[in-house]
Amino acid sequence: MVQSNVQVIQDFYADLGRGELSAAFTHLDPEFELHQAESLPYGGVYRGYESVTKFFEVFGRTWANFQSTDVEYLEAGDYVIVRSRIRGQAKQSGNELEMPMIQVFQMRDGKAITAHPFYWDTARLLQVL
Repeated sequence: MVQSNVQVIQDFYADLGRGELSAAFTHLDPEFELHQAESLPYGGVYRGYESVTKFFEVFGRTWANFQSTDVEYLEAGDYVIVRSRIRGQAKQSGNELEMPMIQVFQMRDGKAITAHPFYWDTARLLQVL
């Protein structure tokens, strides 16, 4: 059975939410690229499973109780757009953050090949950290 692109991304997030990184990677192309804003402590381009694993390690050292709420998935051809509100607490400062976020996933053959998160206000995010 072929899953819709939206279902693939929903399953990806469900696996991440359960802390099942290996299961989450089954929804990503082996050459998957995650593009994070360069100004962030975990900024840069992460290519492949090993590199993306490193991203999650750095992200996990940065944020506590990070979650997405009010999630909406939109499909547009080979793209899935995920609109949400993010909430988290910076581990170092203890400051809390809440803001809108959009993520754009490019899909090919039932797998995500790229992801570009767009934070509403990266300057505010850096202030929180």
